Amino acid sequence: MVDKKMMEIGEVSEYRFLIYLIPTLVLFFYFYIYAKAKLKV
Repeated sequence: MVDKKMMEIGEVSEYRFLIYLIPTLVLFFYFYIYAKAKLKV
């Protein structure tokens, strides 16, 4: 019972982590490309 509850909590936290991580990576990548383009010009 305790192990099952811990696994559910772990899955939820991992899912939320991905939800926050993916947009952050996309924004960082976009900013990186934008900065490179600006430096070239």
